[in-house]
Amino acid sequence: MAQEVFGLRYEFVYRHGHYMKLYNDAGLNTNDLSSLQVKMLETNKIPNLLPLEIQELDFDISLYYNLSAKRMLAHILKVEGLTKQQFAQCLFSIVSTLETSKNYMLVESGFVLHKNFIFIGSDWSNVSLTYVPLKTLSEETPFISSLEMLMSQLLLFVKEEEREAVKAVLDHRELQSQLSLQTYKELLLMLMGNKNIHCDAASTVQTPIKEVEPIQNLPKPHSHDLGSSWQTLRAAQEEAWSKLEEQEKEQAAGSTLTLKSINPKTNLAAIGLLFLLCAFLWQNYMTDLSNSTLQMTCGVTILLIDGWFVLRYLGYPSFKRVGMLQPVLNRAASKQANPTISSQLLEPEPEQEVDPLDAQSYYRNLPGHTALLAYKQPDQTVFLGDSKLQPQGPRIEESINGQVKVILIPGEHFTIGRGGANVKVDYAVEVAGVSRSHAEITKTDQGYEIQDTGSTNGTYLNGEALVTYQSYPLKDGDEIRIVKVEMAFRI
Repeated sequence: MAQEVFGLRYEFVYRHGHYMKLYNDAGLNTNDLSSLQVKMLETNKIPNLLPLEIQELDFDISLYYNLSAKRMLAHILKVEGLTKQQFAQCLFSIVSTLETSKNYMLVESGFVLHKNFIFIGSDWSNVSLTYVPLKTLSEETPFISSLEMLMSQLLLFVKEEEREAVKAVLDHRELQSQLSLQTYKELLLMLMGNKNIHCDAASTVQTPIKEVEPIQNLPKPHSHDLGSSWQTLRAAQEEAWSKLEEQEKEQAAGSTLTLKSINPKTNLAAIGLLFLLCAFLWQNYMTDLSNSTLQMTCGVTILLIDGWFVLRYLGYPSFKRVGMLQPVLNRAASKQANPTISSQLLEPEPEQEVDPLDAQSYYRNLPGHTALLAYKQPDQTVFLGDSKLQPQGPRIEESINGQVKVILIPGEHFTIGRGGANVKVDYAVEVAGVSRSHAEITKTDQGYEIQDTGSTNGTYLNGEALVTYQSYPLKDGDEIRIVKVEMAFRI
């Protein structure tokens, strides 16, 4: 997969951590790099830049960028999207980094302003950019144009209800005679609501300021307002209680309370347990011969004996549902109303203990197990259907408690992860250790590929750990493991 930036190929590798590697097939030597910029990158910890390590082997140089605890912006946009505040924070951090790069003798054109080379840390203001310290750059696109393209790309991922508000603010940049980083900073601050912009008279961008009414001029609540509010709250509470009572009555109508006696075996076990408890209590009393211990021991012993008498002679309460007996009662009522109906048809079926849930599931699944044969064609074979038809097309299969769960892959991008309030995944895995966006399966011209999308605990393919953001081809039967969840890829 040919991927290039500034004439250099890049790929993702693992070397005691996840790294992005930039190299040249023809060889990259020290003459191609700016010694001043390399020295500044090595001696200074420049904020909002990916840490750079330079490796030289046989006069061939490779650039390694550390991606630890960072997520690629392209994957975040695909899964989560952007809010107006996140859009402004991310771009403000990028613009501020470009503006302060001159303090470290860096040039703006050395930054790779593309969503695949921008990484997000703990929050949207913690942005890490990729800087390539080359003497001469193969791409002569002005960095302002690259910044414009990046803003347009990010704007497509802003939520629809906030996109127009972002456009309205960014359209003010056309009023500026000369676009600059300072202009973008002011617009982004305005978008975050932290600053009002005042430019020249010919190009003034202002935001309306609302006058807040003083607190002392606000109307005071009246006593009758409080009374009406209390009455409304009281009425709502009474309505809720009435609904709750109706639900309890409906539940009580479907069940009856009966007392069941204990059997002889249970009775012997209860006597033995009672004897052991009493022995333990009196043994405790023998170790502490005091009036308070004697009173407590006697009281607990009497309570245990009383409890045994209640269970032995009165029994224990048991609820029995009568919903299954309703058809019998209906037939009995019909027989009394119309005595001419045949007694055989109205006679109840033999009584048997049937679990209502099992009965419901049995009759619900009855069409899949039963078929009626036509009387005129007794020898005809009737197709009963296959309840385990295997789905066609790409899918992943997960074995859960001996049963296979099939998850279809309908589109070109299929994300797997824990998900969240703002993170939408195609298949949610609710297991501890799974990242919100853990892995992604992508359809290409050659087939299907899988890549780890910056997860914390990694993704495994056929037992081998995947390098973050590196694509691996998938074939039928490949085993995918995410934490403790094992899945099989099928085509």
